[in-house]
Amino acid sequence: MRKLALAGVLAPCALLLLAFHFGLLPPLLIYNTSPSVPLGWWAYSTSWPPARGDYVAMRGAPLWPLPWLMKRVEGVEGDLFCWRDGRHWINDRPMPVLDPLAFDMERRVPGLSIWRGCRKLEAEEIAGFGEGGLSYGSAFFGPVPIDSLWGVYRHR
Repeated sequence: MRKLALAGVLAPCALLLLAFHFGLLPPLLIYNTSPSVPLGWWAYSTSWPPARGDYVAMRGAPLWPLPWLMKRVEGVEGDLFCWRDGRHWINDRPMPVLDPLAFDMERRVPGLSIWRGCRKLEAEEIAGFGEGGLSYGSAFFGPVPIDSLWGVYRHR
């Protein structure tokens, strides 16, 4: 009877872990080690859709080795996201100035380029940035569809 009860507890836990592992469900906790957003533990939030100022975890970011990439939402539907005067702007707010190393990386890393477009963010898109000039986010790959986000996360 104990084995059956233990199996009844372990089987759902194993299925849940597999769902997280294979990307079928968002991770409930993320540990961020990158200085582009505050370091430490981040917990999944039920808040949706993401709003300006929220932190989100992107999944499948191009050229990114981890299953998530944490960014602060700076642009939302209707915002004008542009490359102008050597930097990115959202409406009239300047985003972090790119570090000169970012331009060097653009020349040397195949497939990596700085996004230099200009357009209004559409419904179901955000622009996500980190705190520094080498932060990998919308500065490199432009607007992000919200269906490529794991969700909104809160710092713990």
